[in-house]
Amino acid sequence: MGCYSPGMSVDVGDSTFVFVTGQIARHEDGVPVAPGDFKAQTEFVFQKIEAILHGTGATIDDVVKANIYTTDISRFKDTSEVRNKYFAKAKPASTFVEIPKTVREGCEVEIEVIAVKQRGDGFVTVETFVPETHAEKVRHAMGEAGAGKVGNYTHCSFSVKGVGRYKPEKGATPAIGKVGKLEEVKEERITMQCERRLIKRVITAIKKAHPYEEVPIFVYPVESC
Repeated sequence: MGCYSPGMSVDVGDSTFVFVTGQIARHEDGVPVAPGDFKAQTEFVFQKIEAILHGTGATIDDVVKANIYTTDISRFKDTSEVRNKYFAKAKPASTFVEIPKTVREGCEVEIEVIAVKQRGDGFVTVETFVPETHAEKVRHAMGEAGAGKVGNYTHCSFSVKGVGRYKPEKGATPAIGKVGKLEEVKEERITMQCERRLIKRVITAIKKAHPYEEVPIFVYPVESC
């Protein structure tokens, strides 16, 4: 019926976006499923969408946007009942539109979705800036949380020393310095590699060991070499 993909996934940062082409209720031979039965057709379409999502590693619960097209808006209840069953957990942003017809005669419902799946594969680089007095504590905490593992080595890190500058404003509770005064602190930049699936654990460990009220943490994706 044309040059297109039923679904396509695109990696963006630590997430995978899955775009599912509008699906209609028809068999592989092109014959419509249950002509005139909006509820049955909606059920069939959602089953197709689930299969496409599964092929990318995502699930129906990862859907964040859904567009539903129907040839008869008065049958909203039939379609909505099925929709609510599948989206009970996801509760995506949704659009429901009446159209004159779909591309296949007898197919009364067409649904397209966008899903976002958090990636658990691969690696990221984690960096933080910390006063020299607390550098070893933070570095150790990151390593114990799983960062810095390279092959059979653990606690692998790289550090650069420098001077950090900041000015605490009203409402701040600085660990070092005074409100209203520009402060200079001897700091250490700590860089470690981390499995993507462990990033939340590592960030929690950094915040627990770090003395600053506002903890500087930077996460960058790592390309495989």
